[in-house]
Amino acid sequence: MFMYFDFRIIVCADGMEIIDRRMKTYYCQLTSSQMVEYIEMEIQLAILDELERNRRLGYRGLLEI
Repeated sequence: MFMYFDFRIIVCADGMEIIDRRMKTYYCQLTSSQMVEYIEMEIQLAILDELERNRRLGYRGLLEI
């Protein structure tokens, strides 16, 4: 069984990075430093997904008191 990330970081010619969530990136394709970058990005994407979910549900957090 191969482990993978549910996204790919694509570096453009001008140095800009694009996150493509339609692609997979297998762990075995990454160097150690790239693995760290992917893990950090995975955490950031999870936070953004949770914020989007809460926004759609109308949750305002502690401000809702």
